[in-house]
Amino acid sequence: IPKIYACTHIGGNDIQRAFQVIKDPAYLMLGDPGILYKMPIYLGLKLNGVIPLETSDREDRKIAYARSVELLKNGGNLLLTSHASILLKDLGRMDRYPEVIGFGEGFTNEDTFFANVVYGTWNAESIAVDNSGDPLFTGIEMQSAYRPEADGGREYKVFPLIGPGWKEDHNCFWHFDYSAGNDDPEKFKKLYAAYQVTPLAIWPHISDYYGGAIARWDANTTYKGRCITIGFAAYEWSQNLTNNIYQGNIELLTFNALNELVPKTSGIVDTIDSDDAVVDTKYYTTQGIEVSNPDSKGIYIVKSTLTSGKKVVKKIVLGR
Repeated sequence: IPKIYACTHIGGNDIQRAFQVIKDPAYLMLGDPGILYKMPIYLGLKLNGVIPLETSDREDRKIAYARSVELLKNGGNLLLTSHASILLKDLGRMDRYPEVIGFGEGFTNEDTFFANVVYGTWNAESIAVDNSGDPLFTGIEMQSAYRPEADGGREYKVFPLIGPGWKEDHNCFWHFDYSAGNDDPEKFKKLYAAYQVTPLAIWPHISDYYGGAIARWDANTTYKGRCITIGFAAYEWSQNLTNNIYQGNIELLTFNALNELVPKTSGIVDTIDSDDAVVDTKYYTTQGIEVSNPDSKGIYIVKSTLTSGKKVVKKIVLGR
């Protein structure tokens, strides 16, 4: 089953990271690949199945659009992040564009930005929808936060995405308030009936059932492919001017999303024939740096050489 990945505001190293996690053949649409054409990494990407999309070329856009609709309708799965979430409307999977969308250059901020995975905590009687146990958040350490005592002091769960430093203003997600009000405990059921979508996370200050900065889109009768959208501005693969101390959460969230979207018949980790022993093993970070013995939390690439000469590459997650 083909998969489509659309990335915006992405550089060469970010693409390497993404494909080291994906590994399986995939279609990657780039919002602005012009610079990549001039980079040495471009040839390597072509060998790994990248199909560049030159967005300034009308015919190129037309071909990419038709191919993407075909793949999605026939079971191709989508992981859309940041502004790439807009593609759900362009591809016909959603009937409107995201209402929350930012194009700001960014700003310096010393706060940590979190994702809230519990909806419906605005007072003591409201019905909470807790997504902290969802498979998409497997291995991500949740933190407890509390609403003001005047509002019932309800506990909710959050996890950090980006730490102090420069932050881009690139939120891109839907209000999801079309089927019912944001205080209606039946809202998510009605929303799913209309769009086959499940909101999973939102900004921490939101206490009702508003929005879905992370959402899962199941298959329907027209589109047999599944989608996951991650529209948090805080979801930055490369935080400008500094190293994001919560980069591990972004990588783990991405790993879980890709693992979910890969066909269940294969999985993203190869198996090794018991008669074909491993004779050499090398470990790499998601940046492609070889390490002798990975011992810190994160995602690593393991490359094994077997007695038959076969090379097996798989992903491991430490500290899950």
